[in-house]
Amino acid sequence: MAQLLGCEFYHSRSGTAAEKDQVLQRWRGGESKVVVGTSAFGMGVDYAHVRNVFHYELPSDAINFSQEVGRIGRDGKSGVSTVLLPRHAQGIDDERWEREKHITPLAKRVMQRYIHARCLRAVLSRYIDGPENTQYYTDVRLRCSFCRVTGEAEGFNGLFDAAVKVDTTP
Repeated sequence: MAQLLGCEFYHSRSGTAAEKDQVLQRWRGGESKVVVGTSAFGMGVDYAHVRNVFHYELPSDAINFSQEVGRIGRDGKSGVSTVLLPRHAQGIDDERWEREKHITPLAKRVMQRYIHARCLRAVLSRYIDGPENTQYYTDVRLRCSFCRVTGEAEGFNGLFDAAVKVDTTP
């Protein structure tokens, strides 16, 4: 992927600790605008000016995904998280959710629901905060991309009506 984009890369075996630190420093200093990385790159990155995070294929773990997109906009400005999916990617509806609950780990089913949900924020909040503490956003600036496009006032009114692959964050 880094070769296709003509940028640097960072993963657990991409070089010595010093070489990886140099990649990180070039990115933080603005010399490198794009870095292709695995979750190894995101670990411990606390850089306030992240504007975009792209995931190639469906992330397998909702907790790590939440932490990775949580790197966006720590300076209070907006950013975008985009999940690039193959054409055959499928979300998960209520029936499949129940059918697979003893086969597919919960974190993976949450990500499958995420790409098939109406409100992206609500899906992650329900998983992380629990059903009784699910957060909905009525403030237009805090709505996910699906809720912004549809104009829904309170996030989701049912989980399974459309596949949405882009999430905006404050």
